[in-house]
Amino acid sequence: MSLIVFAFAITFAHAQLSNAPTPEWKVTLKIVDDNGKPVADAKTVVGYGTNHITGLTDTNGIFFASHRDKSYSLGFLVTKDGYYLTRQTYDLGWAYQYNEAKWNPTETIVLRKIGNPISMYAKRQEMKFPKLDEPVAFDLMTGDWVTPYGKGEHVDMFFTAIAKS
Repeated sequence: MSLIVFAFAITFAHAQLSNAPTPEWKVTLKIVDDNGKPVADAKTVVGYGTNHITGLTDTNGIFFASHRDKSYSLGFLVTKDGYYLTRQTYDLGWAYQYNEAKWNPTETIVLRKIGNPISMYAKRQEMKFPKLDEPVAFDLMTGDWVTPYGKGEHVDMFFTAIAKS
């Protein structure tokens, strides 16, 4: 008898969930710079599931998006020339309740200005250490040891190879 009641409860719960209205989330994004000033015309993407809504912020740095679905999280991506790309996520949660503030958030996203960019170097290089048990300077731009061990001129980092005992 308890098995029949349990099966009925599961069937009833499933029917309740499938008949529940599809929730609607609404998000207002306020995009500002380092000084808190609105950033107009920033490309903004709100991602949900495998879909997204794209647009530009208005003169007040505001972007609004809404959709009716069963997403439980949102992803925000904001780009604008002269600023670093910025990503942020927002958790809607699993339990939707009509008019719940969590499903109608206003999120502020700060775009950081690109100030003085520094070039980054990545290099894969195999070479012998010129000296063991002492720090040896390496020049990343040249990709070689600094003089007197190589052609490098600018010290970017030191490496020390320890001889095995």
